[in-house]
Amino acid sequence: MSAPQMVRRHSLPRRETITWVVGRGRQFLWSLLLPGALTALELRYLIPSRMAGASGGVVQTFARFSSENPLVIVLALFIATSSAIHYWREWFYGRGVSSSSSPWSRSRFATVLSLIVVLALVLRTFVAETYRVTSASMLPGLGVGDRLLVAKSAYGLKLPGVAHRIGENVPKRGDVIVFMGDNPSGNGKIALVKRVMGVPGDIVVFSSGQGVINGWPVPVCDAGPYVNFARRLTVRGRLTVEFLDNQAYLAVHTVGEKGFMQYTVPRGEVFVVGDDRGVSSDSRVWNEGRGAGVPISDILGRVTRVLVGGRPDGRLDFSRVFTPLGVNLNQPGVDLTKSKEWISDCLKDPPASVPPAKSALTL
Repeated sequence: MSAPQMVRRHSLPRRETITWVVGRGRQFLWSLLLPGALTALELRYLIPSRMAGASGGVVQTFARFSSENPLVIVLALFIATSSAIHYWREWFYGRGVSSSSSPWSRSRFATVLSLIVVLALVLRTFVAETYRVTSASMLPGLGVGDRLLVAKSAYGLKLPGVAHRIGENVPKRGDVIVFMGDNPSGNGKIALVKRVMGVPGDIVVFSSGQGVINGWPVPVCDAGPYVNFARRLTVRGRLTVEFLDNQAYLAVHTVGEKGFMQYTVPRGEVFVVGDDRGVSSDSRVWNEGRGAGVPISDILGRVTRVLVGGRPDGRLDFSRVFTPLGVNLNQPGVDLTKSKEWISDCLKDPPASVPPAKSALTL
C-alpha cells in the first residue's frame, strides 16, 4: 500500500467528522437558533401588552390571553416561525414544498400545535404555571408586570374540583406563595403573591414593620434608602435585608408603619406579608385590622423564579429571564451601586438567623 493511499484513508474519518459537525451546526441554526431569535423579536414587538390592549376589543382579549398563557404563546410562535423558515428556505433553494414531503405540512403543524396546547394545559394544572404580578406590594424583589414561575405541586398535588391536596404539607417561613384572595376592588377573587411569615401555631407580632415570631425578632439589616418611581406610585423608605429560616430577601420599610398587636396562626392557615411593608394589604390588616391567615387549601403554589421580568410600559424585560428569588435589586435607570454595596455588607456578616421554635400544630 502506497503512502499517499494511507494518507487518504486516514483523512476520510476527519472529513466525515467535519461534515457531520457542519451539518449539525446548520441544523441547529435553522431549527433552533434562528426561530428562537425571531420568536423573541415577535414577543417584543408584535404581541400586545396589557397596556396596549386597554382600548378593548380583540386586541384586549388577545393581550389578556397572552399575558395569562405565555407558555402557549411562546410555543405557538416558535412552531409557526419554524414552519415559515422551513417553507421559505425550501422555496429559495428551488426544492419546492409539497404537502407530502414537507415535515411541517398543515396537518402535522395543526397536530403538533394541538399537542403542545394540551401539554401546556396539563403542565399548568399539575406541575407549574406562570402568574403576572399586578401590584407593588412585593417590591423591591418583584415588580409590577413580572411573570412568576409557580410550582403547583410544592405543597401537594391538587386535582381540579377537589378542595384538599394529595400529600398536602405546610409552606415554610420565607416562602413566596401565590394564592386566591379577595380582590381589593371588591370584585371576587384574584391571584395574590405574598411571603409566608408564620405557620400554624406561630404567634406573630409586628412592631414598626419588624416581625416577631414566637418572641423571636426576625433579623433585619439596613441597606440604605430606597426610592422607586415605577408607574404613578412613588415608594420611599429604607431598604433592608431580612433573614428568616435560612433565607435572605429584600424588604422596604417606611416611616410610621403601624404595629400589629398579636395573631396566633390557626391550624390549616399561614400568616403572609408583602415585602413592601408600607403599602401591602396582607395578614396584618385583614379582618378589620385584627389579622387573618390564608387557608392552605387556597394556595396555588410556591414561586420558584421570575420567568421573565416586566417593564413599566407593560412589555417583557428579557434581561431578567429565569431569575432566582433572593436579594436581586432591579430598578431600570437608577444607579444601584451604593445599594448593592450595602446589601453585600449585610450578607457578609448576617445576623444570627436561627429559625423560630417549631410549631406544635400541623395541618
